[in-house]
Amino acid sequence: MTAKHVFLCTVLLAGRATAQDSTSVPVWRDAAIGGAFFAAAAVVSPFDARLGLASQHASLQRSTFLRDGANGFDAVGVPGTFVLALGFYAGGWLAHDRGIATLGLHGGEALAVSGVVTELVKGFGGRARPFVDVHHSGTFQFAAGFRSDARASLPSEHTTAAFAMASVLAAESARRWPHASRWITPVAYTVASLVGVARIYKNQHWASDVLVGAGIGTATGLLAVQYRPDQILLPR
Repeated sequence: MTAKHVFLCTVLLAGRATAQDSTSVPVWRDAAIGGAFFAAAAVVSPFDARLGLASQHASLQRSTFLRDGANGFDAVGVPGTFVLALGFYAGGWLAHDRGIATLGLHGGEALAVSGVVTELVKGFGGRARPFVDVHHSGTFQFAAGFRSDARASLPSEHTTAAFAMASVLAAESARRWPHASRWITPVAYTVASLVGVARIYKNQHWASDVLVGAGIGTATGLLAVQYRPDQILLPR
């Protein structure tokens, strides 16, 4: 668990201390959505090396536009999503806007939970990143990810964070601002997808790493919204 996860968990525990009780709802649908990403990762996995090589083609890597774009979306994934969640929470609290504050709290919950899951899978899986050897995508070493970042490829933390925040934005906007959700949802998921593409372009992750991260992030984001849907208490 990294320092940002410890900090986020501390903030979230403080927020939960003021949360109202609510009834949990069935979660199988959201788990199935995450599972669909895992199934897609299994299908794509045999082509990881081929896709990785294609992303490193000289014509793509020479593009200043693509390099700058990849760096920008990289920053959106981490630390951008954490800043966004804390910004929503703090802004909603200060403005006495319960909807915005709850959005930030649920976003932070999804980031914290998915981040811990991601760190554990990375650590135990020990998958070598593409920059180690882009020709061989199936190199795993049990628990090596805890010792070396070069062995912490699966799943993509940036993509996990991006999809966790995107799914919270989509679910909360559909519930609170249905008219706005028609553009918030596609924009959020498009940005999250581009974060994943950026990680492949930068030779940090295989395509299947990105899909697994997307599954973890989406599932935890949707579950965070459903598990305790209402709402934090704000100061008078």
